[in-house]
Formats: sequence, C-alpha cells, structure tokens
Amino acid sequence: MILRDLISSLSKVTPTGALDVEIKSITASSREIQPGVLFAAIRGTATDGHQFIPAAIEGGAAAILSEAAPPADYAGPATWLHVPNSRKAVAAIASEFSGHPWKDFALAGVTGTNGKTTTTFLIHHVMKTVWHRAGLLGTILTDDGETVETAKHTTPGSIELSGLFSRMRDNGCRGVAMEVSSHGIHQSRVGGIGFDAAVFTNLTQDHLDYHGTMDAYFEAKQRWFLDLAADPLGKKPVAVVNFDDAYGAELVESLDGKMPVIRFGFGVHCDFRANNLRQSAKGMEFELTAKGKSY
Repeated sequence: MILRDLISSLSKVTPTGALDVEIKSITASSREIQPGVLFAAIRGTATDGHQFIPAAIEGGAAAILSEAAPPADYAGPATWLHVPNSRKAVAAIASEFSGHPWKDFALAGVTGTNGKTTTTFLIHHVMKTVWHRAGLLGTILTDDGETVETAKHTTPGSIELSGLFSRMRDNGCRGVAMEVSSHGIHQSRVGGIGFDAAVFTNLTQDHLDYHGTMDAYFEAKQRWFLDLAADPLGKKPVAVVNFDDAYGAELVESLDGKMPVIRFGFGVHCDFRANNLRQSAKGMEFELTAKGKSY
C-alpha cells in the first residue's frame, strides 16, 4: 500500500521524505524489520522503540513512525513520520493497511473488571448459533472462524489485532466478540476500530499497579465509550451497561445524549431486568423482564 494513502486518516502527522513509497508490512518489533516495512517506534514500560530507529533504517525500513522529530539534517532513506502519539497513529494505520475488516462483521466488545471472559464467550456462542461462523478474542482463546488457539493477550496490540480481524473476515465470520481490557484501551490497541456494541460489566479494585487510582481506572474504561460516541467510524454503536454497578450508573450518565444505552441488571430502572434468579449445580435460571414483557 502507498504510504500517502496509509496515513490519510491521521489528523496530525509531519512527514519528512517521500510519500509515494510502497509499504509492504507494519511492525513495532525490532525483530521484524525488513525492506519495505513501516516501523512504529512505541514507548513501552520496559523498552523504548525509538532506540531501534537507526537499526530499522539500516534494515531497509521504508518509513519510520515516531513521537520524536527527525534530526535537523535528516535526509532519508526512510520517510520519517513525526506524530504526537505513536500508539494512536499505528492503530489507525494498521486498520487502514488491512482494509478495515471490522466493517464486514458485527463487532461486540466487552470491558469490565469481572465477567469479561464469560460474557464474551456467551456472545460468541450466540453468534455461532445464529451465523455458524464467528470470531472470538479473549483471555483464554482466540477463534478466527476456522482455528482455535490459546490467547497470548486479553486485547492484542493494534497491528496484531488488525491481522486477526482480516483472518476472521476472510474465514467468513459474520460476528466477532472480544474482550477489551483497560490496558488495551489506555494503550490505544482498539483505536481506529468501530464497534457495534460496547458492554460494561462492572468495576472493582484491580490493576491499580498500572492505573494508580480507581478514578484513573474508570476513566480508561469510560474513554472507550466516549471515543465511540464521538467518532463511531461509520457504525451505530450501542452501550450495554450493568446499571446495578455504581461505576456503570456513572458511565450511563456520562453517555446521556451521546449514544444509545441499554441498561441491564436486577434494579427496577434497568431496560433488561433479571428476576427470580435460581442457581444450582446445573446452571442458572431467571425470568427476564424487558419492554413490558417477561420471558
């Protein structure tokens, strides 16, 4: 793909060098540098990808994506793309490179401290029952519609994620259910991706080693919903929120007038309400009340 087309969706980018060059692949790994690649320099918690820029250029990279500006006397050979945030930029570029495969299937994302995996598995099961082929991305498994593998990450990096979505589209998946972690949101792994449904299960004390405070943890979750509301990327996303959870109620309030919201739980103000819950070794049964009817 031509670099000029690849960066067309970036609102803030300062290129140094030619834009009419072919990009054969995208990577953020110094181990995957080869001629024709776009190398994205990412600042990680342990390693800063910017230190590998000289090696990427020497290895034949066609373009460099960097939060650092090029040296004043820089003259190539790789085109240098200076951006404010490499993670956000590479997410948009990776989606563009793969042809936005998420546009070709229904995509449901699930976030929350507890229940992400179970909820995602349930959604995936429904999708497979209705459509026969559906994709799954989560903590335990990855299902691309043909092959089921052990998952490497709860939410893959944006480059890997775009590749997985492409496989799912090519394998005939009509729907995909995926877990969306707070780390994934904060690191823009799901940036530039349009969702049809965004589910919030709950928020309890966890991952504070990464986020620092509960407020910051909640804001990471909330940001995903607000970004989808601000720029749905051609889709019509619906927020599905546990209204019994205090943070869920706060999320609903913040989304008022911004995107459609479906509230679920046990409370009387929920759009979908569970009543008469019965649990046993065989499973769970309850009466579902919605839109004036019971099921």
